[in-house]
Amino acid sequence: MGRKSFWAKLGENALFCLYAIGAFILAALKEVATIILVVLLLNPVMWFILALIWPRFFGSLLKDYDTPKWLPSTIIFQIFKFINLKIVFYILPWISKKKIALELQEEWLIRSPKKEVKLFKEYPDEVDLDTLSPEAFDMLWDMRTYCDILCTKKLTTSQFEWLVHSRKYVAIERHIAKYTLSDEKAILLLKSQDFNVRDIFLKQVRTKGLSPKLVASLFSKKNSSLQPCVKKALIVFEQTQVVKATKDAQASQVWREFCKSTELCVEAEKELNLHQYKILASEGKKISDNAVFHHLSQVGYSPQHAKLADTIIQNQLVGAQLSDKLEALIAANPTLKKMLLGL
Repeated sequence: MGRKSFWAKLGENALFCLYAIGAFILAALKEVATIILVVLLLNPVMWFILALIWPRFFGSLLKDYDTPKWLPSTIIFQIFKFINLKIVFYILPWISKKKIALELQEEWLIRSPKKEVKLFKEYPDEVDLDTLSPEAFDMLWDMRTYCDILCTKKLTTSQFEWLVHSRKYVAIERHIAKYTLSDEKAILLLKSQDFNVRDIFLKQVRTKGLSPKLVASLFSKKNSSLQPCVKKALIVFEQTQVVKATKDAQASQVWREFCKSTELCVEAEKELNLHQYKILASEGKKISDNAVFHHLSQVGYSPQHAKLADTIIQNQLVGAQLSDKLEALIAANPTLKKMLLGL
């Protein structure tokens, strides 16, 4: 029994050694093949020639690949990458250079702001704005042609002010959707007499609130026509934040007390989950038709949406007079029709 165990272990060790040797040979062959490919394709002379013919493809070959840094192929690759991008790249013609720059999106490749602007004007939808130097960004902004694209970057107060005065509504919304408004920029929206700009500002207040400093400033003024609108928007913000903070069952008591003392706005009603709606309903309250329509239209996205819709239908719609809007929605969705019929 002991002899058999010995030979079995010896066989296992021999197989393991053969496997290890085979794996080493395969890795070595792969490394040799990689070195040959790197030397053939990425040596400066060959890369220069091929970059003239297929610039984007041979530019992409210079992207880092995920291999251990100590491998010979990696070392050779990094040497060739340095030479090709730091030296050879700059003697290529513009037609090749711009395509390589687009492929790699390295901010240091196009060193001249004028060349950056030239590249952006040719490919405005492809250039990564993060690669633009501040000088190139300012030059493009001053052209006033690309503001709808550039607005997704951080803007100075004066640049944002130009958007407001020029009534660039889409650009304003895109900018504040990505960045929190500073007080200075919020004041620019507040002071605007343009109703569309004011609507954008109020939408911002409903979704992100308003700084205490601006609230104090606005409500310290007498006869401000914006005070009622801002107050209403802040209530929407407050209620939606409470709804988001009490979705967990552990906050049930807090949510119940809030329901007792508050009439929810439509925006807050649209944020309710099943647990919150059941507590609201247990307090004898119902949600508006607009909120009902919103929740019913979400059926099909997840089982939770379906459960909430079914609960709303059983609690508010069965035997009730439906609005034309809700009738049309239910008629168009067999699942909702079955819920209404109790099937």
